[in-house]
Amino acid sequence: MNKVKQFGVFKEFRNLESDLSVLQYQHKNLQKNHEKIIKYLNSGVFYIAGLGVVRDGVSKENKIICPDHYLTDGCWVWPQELSYIVDKYNVHIPPDFLEYMSSKNWLVPKENEIDLVDLERRHFGEH
Repeated sequence: MNKVKQFGVFKEFRNLESDLSVLQYQHKNLQKNHEKIIKYLNSGVFYIAGLGVVRDGVSKENKIICPDHYLTDGCWVWPQELSYIVDKYNVHIPPDFLEYMSSKNWLVPKENEIDLVDLERRHFGEH
């Protein structure tokens, strides 16, 4: 059983204990295929709903960005704000996630093509 991969839970945006910082992944130059990455992240399938909102903890305004949701492509899971973070703070996606996006021709499968029950089992384990 393949474990679900996750990226994008940055401590500056979520009230979760995370060692992941925007500063670790921020770059001066745009990542190759920047627009395709943003589009891919925005077209993820709704996976987990949170009850709150996510704020931009990097900016002084601390403005609300989006609901506290997670999206998926059936292999990877990411927080809904990841496209915002990539676009605004020039955060680069890790190579293995980038390779996966590219292998899918930058298209997230449709919801009916993703086995969300299997995804949940792989993500959280058997209950």
